[in-house]
Amino acid sequence: MNVVHDKDPAMRFLRSTLFNLAFYGFTLILALAATPFALIGARIPLRRLFRFWAGGTLALTRGLLGARIEIRGRAHMPQGGALIIGNHQSELDGILMARLTPELAPVAMAELERYPFFGPILRALGFLLVRTEGERGQSAAVAEAARAAVAEGRQVLIYPEGRLMPVGERAPMRSGVWRIYHALQAPAHLVAQDLGRIWPRREWVKNPGAQAVLEFLPPIPPGLGKEDFMLEVERRLEAAVSALEAEHAAACASADSDSGRLARGGESGEPATRPGLPAPAQEMLPR
Repeated sequence: MNVVHDKDPAMRFLRSTLFNLAFYGFTLILALAATPFALIGARIPLRRLFRFWAGGTLALTRGLLGARIEIRGRAHMPQGGALIIGNHQSELDGILMARLTPELAPVAMAELERYPFFGPILRALGFLLVRTEGERGQSAAVAEAARAAVAEGRQVLIYPEGRLMPVGERAPMRSGVWRIYHALQAPAHLVAQDLGRIWPRREWVKNPGAQAVLEFLPPIPPGLGKEDFMLEVERRLEAAVSALEAEHAAACASADSDSGRLARGGESGEPATRPGLPAPAQEMLPR
């Protein structure tokens, strides 16, 4: 993983503002286009618009922010109906998953219905909406809705931390995820990511030039009891996210070291070179 950041605060703010204006404008246009389909319950064109919106947002992320996302573990991506469990750092998490999985059924906060246009669209898309205050019997109802979604061949996506977490922080996993796993009697597919490095949670200012990873992990087999399942989910996600953090820290240290050598002209007094490029290319780099 290479680490390339735009560290100029003014440029970060400018590029972030351009991205945000383009993102919210694009989202509004797509929401207006999607509303008639939502009102008549036309789910197929609505899902196509949803994936188009996700793809367009990722294109804006690349084009205006210069951000790059590496997808790992594609061999472990679920095919057909499945349960997907991940850590949650960024609004970008669900957007990327919407593009990668063709029939996504996310478990999301019912409070999203309060936003203009969103209520009918989310319901028509088949989102599994959960109230954060946790009404009695809600977990059982969500588990039953998840079972119906998987029977339709859809991928149920849940972030059991229940909220966005800053990079480097964790929250306890909520046990409602086990109810869904138990109801499905199917493998649980895991996904680890550090997309908060590009799009920090609820922040106007993004990180132009940042790079991040989304990695699919080997699935957890069906049939585990509640305690064993929760421990296994936490153990696997913690190990994978910690590995991404260590990889990022090592890449930053290497980048800082390379920058220092370039600034000094090399330890031996000779013009510095950048690793990974042939000698002719090294000579063409600005010093």
